[in-house]
Amino acid sequence: MKCQPLNFKGTEGVVGLTRWIEKMESVFQISGCGIENQVKFATFTLLDVALTWWNSQIRSLGHDAYSMTWKVLKKKMTDKYCPQGEVKKLEIELWNLKVKGNDVSAYTERFQEVYAVGNAKRKGNASRDPDSNVVTGTFILNNRYASILFDIGADRSFISTAFSSLIDIIPTPLGNSYDVELADGKIVGVDTIMRGYILNFLNRPFNIDLMPVELGSFYVIIGMDWLRRCHAMIVCDEKLVRVPYGNETLIFRGNQSNNGRESRLTVISRLKAQEYMEKDVPVVREFPEIFPEDLSGLPPARPVRPVEFQIDLIP
Repeated sequence: MKCQPLNFKGTEGVVGLTRWIEKMESVFQISGCGIENQVKFATFTLLDVALTWWNSQIRSLGHDAYSMTWKVLKKKMTDKYCPQGEVKKLEIELWNLKVKGNDVSAYTERFQEVYAVGNAKRKGNASRDPDSNVVTGTFILNNRYASILFDIGADRSFISTAFSSLIDIIPTPLGNSYDVELADGKIVGVDTIMRGYILNFLNRPFNIDLMPVELGSFYVIIGMDWLRRCHAMIVCDEKLVRVPYGNETLIFRGNQSNNGRESRLTVISRLKAQEYMEKDVPVVREFPEIFPEDLSGLPPARPVRPVEFQIDLIP
């Protein structure tokens, strides 16, 4: 213990956990701690609720708990003590961090703390599959930077409730309730929409209406409603978004790797309209006077003439 590792109680928040992890890894390197002893060494520094959590792991896994790798322990503790909502708040803080007065040192210290959390999260997600049929990038939405995911699998467009709270737009009732299924299978109800956002897409303004919902790693998910209205096209294999604007075509090349962010319950996969399930929809069988049970015969023959169909295909 001459290397003076930090203790972790489980109440220090995201920044405290990140500092503890960084300190532990520094101690491992300085002390030459073997891989097989890293978990034992690290869990020896846990106190209070964090120690109670670890003891529950021992009761569940038995002596195999000490057989897990440091990487697995970090993942478990990050999932436990870094809730996605807290990480999202720190990301928003990072984007909007400003120098107060002339206190540059305080700004620099806080920036490094918050950035360290985001960097640790990116490293933790680096081993995940980055391939996805979506395009991501950072844009300006109502004069604020926003991480945005363009997803052809989303029927509507959404904004994070945490991010929307920073912009002064009042939600408008939809009149209908929608069930939104998230990528983790969780279904949430949405009955409001926030109209009048301005998306700065390659220095061109676009109006967009967004439905507020709790998201994970992205502030905004742009779905087929906006893509259809703007006649936009996504080229998934090249990570391109093409949007016609007047006599020109705006082309944005997205991030080639999203560090697996969309795999953490962020992608909206399906939108189901409740109104068709909640009210009676008339069907053919309810009009017997128009559609009798027995047909009198085949319709009269008509002269045969060729019929042409046209379909537009996106290469």
